[in-house]
Amino acid sequence: MIVAFTSLSPAGATFMDWSWHWLKGNDTIWKMNEGWIPLAQDPTTNDNAHTHRKNHPEDFPDWHSFVESAKEQDHQNGISFYPVLRSNYGTRLNEYVDNINRLISTGVQVVVIKKTQEFPYGSWRTGNDDHYDIESFLNENPDIDRNISKKDLRVLVSLRILPQQKDWINKIDKEFGKLSDSVMVINDVDFIKDTEKSMMDIFTQQGLRIIDKRLEQWRPIKAKWNENYSKGLKFYDNIPSIVEAIVNGMDEDLTQYNLSFFDECVIMGSLMRLQGRRLVLADDFFPKNTKELHKILK
Repeated sequence: MIVAFTSLSPAGATFMDWSWHWLKGNDTIWKMNEGWIPLAQDPTTNDNAHTHRKNHPEDFPDWHSFVESAKEQDHQNGISFYPVLRSNYGTRLNEYVDNINRLISTGVQVVVIKKTQEFPYGSWRTGNDDHYDIESFLNENPDIDRNISKKDLRVLVSLRILPQQKDWINKIDKEFGKLSDSVMVINDVDFIKDTEKSMMDIFTQQGLRIIDKRLEQWRPIKAKWNENYSKGLKFYDNIPSIVEAIVNGMDEDLTQYNLSFFDECVIMGSLMRLQGRRLVLADDFFPKNTKELHKILK
């Protein structure tokens, strides 16, 4: 059996991949170019599950090359991978769907975590820095001058990021209608809110059995992963209260959220969307206190 766990955003496919092996009772996994290696006992870090050394082919030709290599192995006990597209998902979504269907046609089982939440997952999930996220945004917005200042870019991003996220959700809904019926789709909210049920659904569909002892050992690891994931979502959940604090000149420290460049832009965009107000920054610096932001509110 060869299984692909994939998503269009950092929504937990790495933890899903690891959990699949762990709950089946595997102690080793096959990693391309390394052979059979030990499965991590606990893949969690402060932000994600990246201690798990998954297979991670990064473009369509690499997906299919991986499958050909995996088929040459003894994959009776299961080989998995997390296929991604590193950039320009927005212009290649149809190709993404076509290549998932191609995986299905070659006998690969595919589970997709579908993005449904209208906010941008940032570097807190991926381990990447602002530079990577900015580069991706510029690739998908080619009309923007790449020599633009960070101050001016922040304004443009704040105007575009929330509408583009909504448009992105609509595009996903449309294109996913073309997925093969054999593709298992789990939405991101369901996976984070009821991870155990999602894993049980996967095992049921694939005709696999969860090992009881492994399930008991998995639950506290799952709880830790859920907690870490939820900490990252706290910023998005608190957007309305952050906006209110800025408008009312309240004193709230925003360093608790470890804001990325895009998080700052989300705050600016949310101020315009919820209150019809805008921040006018003097330079590239973004104050990390709502009372200070109130002083530059227009």
